[in-house]
Amino acid sequence: MLSFPQEYFKDEIRSDFNVSEMMKRTWAAHLRILDELKVLFDKYGLTYYADFGTLLGAVRHKGIIPWDDDIDISMPRKDFMTLLEHGDEIGGGLCIRSIYSSDTFTNFHAVATHKVDTLKWDEWRMKEYFGCPFICYIDIFPMDYIPRDGEKRKFHQQLYSYSYKMVHDCVDMEEKVFDGRLITLKELKASNDENISETKLLGDFKEHIDGLEGFIDRFLDGKIRINPDKPLRNQLCRVTEHIATMFEEKDADYVDYCPHMAYSEDDLSRKKEWVKETILLPFEVTEIAVPKFYHEVLVTRFGDGYMIPRHEPSTHDYPYFRTQVEVLIGGDTGEGVKPDTTAEPLLETVDTLIEAHEVFGSLAEQQNQALNLLADLQDGAVSVGEAVENIAGEGTSTVGKLEKYCEGIFTLYNLLPEKNHDDKEIKDKNDELKALLEAVKKSIRKEVHEAVPSGWIEKIKEKSLIYGISAADILTHGMESAEKLRASFKVFDENSDNLCVFLCLPAGFDEFLTKCGMEELLKSYTETIEEIKGKDYLIVPSESELSLAVSVCDGYYGDKCQLMEACRKAKKPVMIQDYEIKS
Repeated sequence: MLSFPQEYFKDEIRSDFNVSEMMKRTWAAHLRILDELKVLFDKYGLTYYADFGTLLGAVRHKGIIPWDDDIDISMPRKDFMTLLEHGDEIGGGLCIRSIYSSDTFTNFHAVATHKVDTLKWDEWRMKEYFGCPFICYIDIFPMDYIPRDGEKRKFHQQLYSYSYKMVHDCVDMEEKVFDGRLITLKELKASNDENISETKLLGDFKEHIDGLEGFIDRFLDGKIRINPDKPLRNQLCRVTEHIATMFEEKDADYVDYCPHMAYSEDDLSRKKEWVKETILLPFEVTEIAVPKFYHEVLVTRFGDGYMIPRHEPSTHDYPYFRTQVEVLIGGDTGEGVKPDTTAEPLLETVDTLIEAHEVFGSLAEQQNQALNLLADLQDGAVSVGEAVENIAGEGTSTVGKLEKYCEGIFTLYNLLPEKNHDDKEIKDKNDELKALLEAVKKSIRKEVHEAVPSGWIEKIKEKSLIYGISAADILTHGMESAEKLRASFKVFDENSDNLCVFLCLPAGFDEFLTKCGMEELLKSYTETIEEIKGKDYLIVPSESELSLAVSVCDGYYGDKCQLMEACRKAKKPVMIQDYEIKS
């Protein structure tokens, strides 16, 4: 059985990138899945090899690329299908999911993953998978033959792309027309366009289905049919797979994962000889099979300079376990934030005033209409000011700006009757008042809200900043996260004379770390938070106070989380903290 020395799981800097303890646990879990797959590979004499980023990691890093978090392997189509036939023999509490095992699956590769339907704490899985609490997986890609004949290759690509698109159009149509449920071909053809709101979408899809059935009859010799009584989505997937396998080895010089033909502008195919034989290379604490001609494969995919590390963004959100953390701790930071609707009617009124200024620009020569519009604008501004005073009291910044706005309206009012008035002066004043209304909106967002707790009032200063921490980011950066917290508060300290900071933390994260047995990170995290909580310019809002904090703050700084999104929706400036900047 696969084993790791205890020191393997410590935070480690690789190629100037910090790999945290939790990321090491997920790596180990992925390697454990690969170990279970190897049992089947050996049992049935199947060929597999590391591919894509995993191949690059094996050659360049002797393991997983430090800023990657998954494992990809490829197989010849024949071996891939044999694996799927015996997928139920895999151990380790795993299963192999594919279009052949699920009617809802729409990927054209298979996934070896934990046999669970919903994520929850599982002590057995954590013990077996090196303390990793997440659902992990390995992607398994089938390689099909690409015809050498140019015309056949073009035809193959066009037919495959057509069918591939139909699969995704079907998912889109089921979501928009049939409330997300699976439908059959029989039900599709019996549906009445007149009773469905998305009639064009449905009509186009029906037409394309007819076209695809025509292609099947003409080019696939009746070897596959769409069963009218089975889920259409899966039937389309199987047709697409059949098209992928149309050509035999004797017809081809190259192989590829066929979806590349549908969504990639580049030719990602590789010569079949390059991947026919494999060798073993060191990979973390074990070994992994790679194509014998791995250099040629890597040059085709990554270019001649593939041995030079580049921190390229992942094809998915790194880390992959971000949403799983949120499930296990009961929600992301700011999950419960509900927008404060107190200000919404006022903001809508101000937007109407701004739109009226756009109209005013075309009415300057029509004095009567322009004068009437100015009167309406002033009335609207006064009504907003009165509403703000009723909610936030007198002497607010918002009311001050509205008073200045009304003075500007009076200036415009006086300019219009002048026979020799300056059009540019009117235009400039009109633009100035539009800009002033935008400033009014910012003031409303900050000042119009529920009553601020007395404990906040004495701390809120000229600037107020929300500092949001995400559990996923702490796990991703490990012990570095405490260093980042201290560095951020060092900057806050230097600006504390006119700064108030709302520190927003992930609820339930201490318990999560305890369950995972991550004592060192837990100690570092809790000690740092306790140290920071002593700052006299700091406010730590409760979950129920987060909406108010969003209203009061001038901007957001911190990790990606729901709280960040709430600030963005409230039109507050947002900045994501960079863990690579240490101070």
